[in-house]
Amino acid sequence: MSESDNTPDIATTAPAPTTNNNKRSGLWLGLLLLVGLLATAGWFGYTQWWPQHQQMQTRMMVDQQQTAATIARLDQQLKTLENRLMQQLNQATVTFEQGVRNQLQHQRQEIESTQLMVQSVQAELANLDLSQESNWRILEAYNLTDRAAMKLWIEHDVAAAISLLKLALSHLAALDNPAHYAVREALTSDIARLEQLPQQQIEAASMALIRLRAQLAEQQWQQSLTATTEVGDSNATAASWVDNLKRSGATLFEQFIQVQRHDQAVAPMLEQAYFNVLQQRTLLQLQLAQQAALQHSQAAYEANLTEAITMLQHVAKQASHTDFSAAIQQLEELRSWQLRPDYPPQLEAQGHLHRLVRQLGQEG
Repeated sequence: MSESDNTPDIATTAPAPTTNNNKRSGLWLGLLLLVGLLATAGWFGYTQWWPQHQQMQTRMMVDQQQTAATIARLDQQLKTLENRLMQQLNQATVTFEQGVRNQLQHQRQEIESTQLMVQSVQAELANLDLSQESNWRILEAYNLTDRAAMKLWIEHDVAAAISLLKLALSHLAALDNPAHYAVREALTSDIARLEQLPQQQIEAASMALIRLRAQLAEQQWQQSLTATTEVGDSNATAASWVDNLKRSGATLFEQFIQVQRHDQAVAPMLEQAYFNVLQQRTLLQLQLAQQAALQHSQAAYEANLTEAITMLQHVAKQASHTDFSAAIQQLEELRSWQLRPDYPPQLEAQGHLHRLVRQLGQEG
């Protein structure tokens, strides 16, 4: 009875090894399929992607050589411009110093001559009668007005011109002759117009360009990189092993190759020397604008600022980590400045004094 009872138990436990073998075979078959798929995908990627990569790399090497040649040419041009600028600055400095010395000498001579004239006139005034004093004052007012015109249009010294016109007005006011009211009103009108002229912007523009040039010289100009490869969230619980494999492959791909998308044709990365050359040329344009401002050259001042603005706008499209909007706005504001105010075409009092002097000559 016991032997018959043990026999069915042995029959039911016998098929277990066959089931385990089937499971192992299926597992090995899945691994072989996975390895085959990976090998097929690798072979396909190598045959399709590698020639394109080699062609792109060759094109990028050619573009880099062309860029290096362009940078060398720009560097040579920059050195030539710097040498020319230094020569112009040295020549302008020497000319300016010589002009200042001549002007000081001329002013010293004028002061000495004026002092001698004042002493001579003061000595003669005691012997003049009223009619001679009136004629002298009219002639002096006429001469002072002519000198004021020269100060205004030749030397661009508005303050000196106003002082001379006030002195001429004081001579006519001392006579207190009703016949001179028209001349006195013309002198008062000329003085008021000159006092209302805006201040010259030469020194202010020069100082503003110095500050802006120092700010741009301290900045680092670099090309921006736009990453376009999107990687999914590694913590996503619903991602399958295929998504994880793609994500890992994309991460590994990014460590060796940088992908950059453009709406236009693919262009190589620009070297840092290219941005250094652009920065030096922009600073040079600002220095030329400052020199033009000191030389009272409105056209050269605006032209150099326009060139600097164009360069900054070009760099702003490619550089990263640097905001050029404030500098461009400041340069556009400086370009709109009028270095020297518009002077009136003529002094109204000159015509009236000329008629008075002619009347004195006819009476004499």
